[in-house]
Amino acid sequence: MDLSSLIMGLFLLALFVLPFVLVGRSSKKKKNQLLDRLNELAQQQNCKIAKHDSCSNFIIGTDEKVNFLFFFKKSEEKEIAQSVQLNEVQKCAVLNMVKSLNGKEKGNSGSGKLVLSLLPVKKDSPEILLEFYNENDRVQLSDELILINKWNEIVSQKLRK
Repeated sequence: MDLSSLIMGLFLLALFVLPFVLVGRSSKKKKNQLLDRLNELAQQQNCKIAKHDSCSNFIIGTDEKVNFLFFFKKSEEKEIAQSVQLNEVQKCAVLNMVKSLNGKEKGNSGSGKLVLSLLPVKKDSPEILLEFYNENDRVQLSDELILINKWNEIVSQKLRK
């Protein structure tokens, strides 16, 4: 094999691998930015994130000692930051809402929105909704369904204690 073939092969290999490296780097940078924002939110409540998960545009985490849940979501239009004292929550549930063809919400099937609903102990307090997925933000689901079920179980276990 001559030198020019070797150089051409290395160039083509680099050209093939480079997009994957750039996408991986971008994804890791975005995840670290979300984690930084979640840690800032936790520090405002004098908490420290012990367990967390993130997906494309949101991150959720908990401080196990103080029993706080933190959620941060960043979309193109807005940022949503929520902290919830789990001692003030009585029930956790997954809401899976889909819109029909005429645009009205249909019920609990499909994937128009995936929301983790936290029902407060106080009857006069509003329900807390943590939106994991909205089809208006992103067309395709990735790990949102897995994560929402995982965090529903985590929060439900904390509420049973």
